[in-house]
Amino acid sequence: MQHPLNLRAIYIRESQTAIGEHFDPLVAGQQLQGWHSASPGGARLVEVKISDADKVVHSLEFTTNFEFVYRSPQPGQPPPPETVEANESSLAEFEGVPLAARVSASIVASFVISDGVAPPDPNEIVKLAQTTVLHASWPYWREFCQTAFHRMQMPQTLIPLLVISAVAPTVPDIQDPPVAQEPTPLGRVRKGATKPKK
Repeated sequence: MQHPLNLRAIYIRESQTAIGEHFDPLVAGQQLQGWHSASPGGARLVEVKISDADKVVHSLEFTTNFEFVYRSPQPGQPPPPETVEANESSLAEFEGVPLAARVSASIVASFVISDGVAPPDPNEIVKLAQTTVLHASWPYWREFCQTAFHRMQMPQTLIPLLVISAVAPTVPDIQDPPVAQEPTPLGRVRKGATKPKK
């Protein structure tokens, strides 16, 4: 049985690293609190021309946005809680702690639609973006994030397991015939806090 989607490539479209203005990564023993998130950023249906043959195939391109933030409580400031739920009040509390370091990346997973197979319907695209695509992109993010923190002289970082939760997604507007379009938001995954591995 022919699989409807075949992985074409996974690559980083955009990335950013930063160390807080008043944070010195070379000072040992600093207290750090980590906040990690992964969220589907959008999907688009495009035409891809194969250079070695006079052939055009259809490709589904998914973007996933990843971010890992370390914050460092100042003397006299209570540390953030051990775990942080993804709600506005807890996130605001976490955001109030000075930035130590941040690594983020937008990773694209491109899938070629098999010949003779109709593109997935919008509901299937949402499901793919929140499950298969996140799991496919995860190893690339894990390597990028850990390598970036290592080069930033941050503590050895243990990337947390991916936790997916259902959040009423917005169905993307996929047009037929396929045309290039801006990514459409698909939903979010749960955010949680973690501590660096000592």
